[in-house]
Parts: sequence; C-alpha cells; structure tokens
Amino acid sequence: MSEDRGADILAADANRLLEDPVLKDSFKQYEEALINRAVFSQDDAEKCRLLDAVHVCRMVKQHLLTTIFDGKRAVKAADEIASGEKRWL
Repeated sequence: MSEDRGADILAADANRLLEDPVLKDSFKQYEEALINRAVFSQDDAEKCRLLDAVHVCRMVKQHLLTTIFDGKRAVKAADEIASGEKRWL
C-alpha cells in the first residue's frame, strides 16, 4: 500500500471491495467448497489444511473490515485534531 494515500481512501477501497457482489459470492462459494471438501475428506491432515484455508479466507475478510474501521477512525481523529480538540494530543 502506498503511504501517500489517505486512510479514508483505503477505507473506501476496502468498503467497495466488501460490497462487490462478485467478491462476496466468491468468498462464500470458496469457503463452502473448502468446508464441504473437509467434511467428506478421509485424511485428517487434508481436513486440517482445508480448515486452515477457511480460516485464512475469513482472516482476509476481517482484514478488509479492519481497514474500513481504521480508516474511518483515522479520519475522525484527523478532523478532531484539525478542529482543535485536545482529546488526541
């Protein structure tokens, strides 16, 4: 990520990604496929790898949510600092 981009822009980009119907559907279908394969797998090591992949998929979604939250929080803090509020000093 480029450091010259504002936090609000990053938050907007992450929000746009999370709201994209193709990406939403892709996450859902990928996660369901991994879980279905893990349920019917006879190999315990394979089950663990598949469930790890589900966890990684969920972590990616959580990272996008965190980026949105942090970007909004950073914008609010910057606005409060600019307005002279001493809360952030």
